[in-house]
Amino acid sequence: MSNVTGVQSATDLYAEISKRPDVKKAGDDKNQFLELMVAQLKNQSPLDPQNGGEFLAQLAQFSTVEGINTLNETVAGYGGSMRSSQALQATALVGRTVQVPSKVGELGGGKPLSGEIELPNNTDSLLLNISTESGALVRQFALGAQKAGSLPFSFDGTTELGEQLPAGRYQVVATIQGVTGKAEEVPVLLNANVNSVTLGRDGSLMLNVAGVGAVSANEVRKVQ
Repeated sequence: MSNVTGVQSATDLYAEISKRPDVKKAGDDKNQFLELMVAQLKNQSPLDPQNGGEFLAQLAQFSTVEGINTLNETVAGYGGSMRSSQALQATALVGRTVQVPSKVGELGGGKPLSGEIELPNNTDSLLLNISTESGALVRQFALGAQKAGSLPFSFDGTTELGEQLPAGRYQVVATIQGVTGKAEEVPVLLNANVNSVTLGRDGSLMLNVAGVGAVSANEVRKVQ
């Protein structure tokens, strides 16, 4: 047993013991802590002995440290259970249609390219542009004056000439006329199906959304 000539706080003792490589079992650090406490009492100066109040204070500190460790373990376990529960709930979204922020969506499969435009303010001029992934404009909708809020839209893939566009991914960009007279983009939410769900190492839930890609579950605005 090591000689102990000074009086350390319970927190310092516990931290020192926990770092020792020979402490392997969960209860080893507790036992060695108590041994060091006894060693302190045996090796204390007879001219300046530790009083009962100090001893009780150290025991109280030890209980506090132990309580914090137990609480941390409990919270960690609870967090793991919560993540498992969230993952289970998220799997229920597979095959469902969700609404997420995106500038690219999928047209085809008998479904239109649809969603909502989020207008932060009233506008006198709202444009909705549909383009190929490479940026070629295929359809433009002049929606005119609109009030602030959410404005639903749906594009069936028909061009102005009445031709049907092939299935695939298309860009969806909404713009308004800003105070400077220049076009400003506003947020667009697209409706798309959830193909799968992935649980990240950090506990985050990611949805694989058709035509959109990986999207955090926190970004889902609506479930249809």
